[in-house]
Amino acid sequence: MAYNRNEERITMATPTAERLISSFCETLIDTMKLKLISIGRLAKKLGVSKKYLKQLINGNYDTSLSEIANIFYALDIEVEFKKDYHGNMC
Repeated sequence: MAYNRNEERITMATPTAERLISSFCETLIDTMKLKLISIGRLAKKLGVSKKYLKQLINGNYDTSLSEIANIFYALDIEVEFKKDYHGNMC
């Protein structure tokens, strides 16, 4: 269950979540193309089905942060979150 800063239950994807999901999917697709890694090859490396990975790439499946970290690791992508001078994550 997710809650916002006012402790109200979030029942649907927020614009921030949608942007993050979209950015993740685009990064995943671009990196796979750049590194010439197929869905099948990445799925095998992650130990997941091609169907699951396709759903994830299309933004049709919600996943955990650790699963995202595993995907980035498998693609040899280093990710870090920073705050801008306004205190916003970027």
